Amino acid sequence: MRIWDIKDTQWGATIDNGSASMGKIANVEWGSDDSEIFVFSEFGGKVTVWSLWNGRSIEIKSAKFATKGYGRSRPSGSGIFALLTRPATQDAVTLHASSSYATFKTYTLPTTDAQGLRWSPNGCWLTVWDTPANGYKILIYTADGNLYRTYSGDYYDDDLLGLGVKTVEWSADSNYLAIAGYERDVVLLSTKTVSSRC
Repeated sequence: MRIWDIKDTQWGATIDNGSASMGKIANVEWGSDDSEIFVFSEFGGKVTVWSLWNGRSIEIKSAKFATKGYGRSRPSGSGIFALLTRPATQDAVTLHASSSYATFKTYTLPTTDAQGLRWSPNGCWLTVWDTPANGYKILIYTADGNLYRTYSGDYYDDDLLGLGVKTVEWSADSNYLAIAGYERDVVLLSTKTVSSRC
């Protein structure tokens, strides 16, 4: 993979996958700023965080996905980096320090097959959602990894409403969580009560 600086035509960098023992490069994303690159290998093997200034790299193992399931609690780069992992038979979230990427907390998720995670804009909440096969299963964690609430959907006439979670998004003020389902409905949850509004 080649990287160029459009402001400095003399500067360039090459990132090599080495022996490619963890598969080919599946995805590349910018990190906390323009000096950092995240390189995801295929098959959920690892994420490598490369510094473009000193050429050093940090490996984070067992990433569950190459194109989703990760995020930073604050876009400025000073926030916690969260990664959805599957090191064994159960899903887990690892929390990493902002600059060193050292793992400071890992917690196992009560999910069958977690599909993604999303930080609230204020960095106070981390949401994880389960496979659509489990309907509306949303887990809301505090920033330090403690389970705050679980939302399992609304019931009408003893039938669970919806076909499962497709994606979630936080409101700008972090007071509401919008849940988009596969049946094309959107449910809004209040973080104060974790009750739904339509």
